[in-house]
Amino acid sequence: MIGALAKYLGDTSQKKLISAFEKLVELLIRVSEKVRQSICKCIPQLAQFFPGKAKVYLAEQLKVLRETKDDRLLKSAAYATAGLLKCLGMTELENLKILDIFASESFDSKRVEIVRKVAGLNLYEALSFSMGRSFEVYLPRVFPHILGCISDSKEPVRWAAQDALKMILANFSNFAIKQALP
Repeated sequence: MIGALAKYLGDTSQKKLISAFEKLVELLIRVSEKVRQSICKCIPQLAQFFPGKAKVYLAEQLKVLRETKDDRLLKSAAYATAGLLKCLGMTELENLKILDIFASESFDSKRVEIVRKVAGLNLYEALSFSMGRSFEVYLPRVFPHILGCISDSKEPVRWAAQDALKMILANFSNFAIKQALP
């Protein structure tokens, strides 16, 4: 509840907001998809009060996304990353070259682990959910990876690509999707 009300609170309750934020990030691992999405919506409202710590949390979540092999951790780290990037802004996405790093680590090589592809697709799904139509700018860079993974030989990759595609089709305009299609 504090996450939804954070935009109405002042800087005086910053300690409570930090503890609420940490609890929400920990909770992301154990909850369902709808609850993850609700938490993802609360993260930017909480993190705006402590942008310095938000960058530290972002680095931690990106490390989890790049290194872990647990599916629940991947999904929760993707939603936490997306929420933090919404708070910090699109410039942070460009400054850290997150999309380029995940494209090269997850999709550009022939011998990529299944988990890395799933991590990249989870990130695309979470970013399209969190950023909404402002993520349309990156659709031409993201869409080819998703379409390539839909026909992957491994089932977890296909499922993750399907989930990412559903989220993109639900959140983006028809014009942007037509522009991104090959």
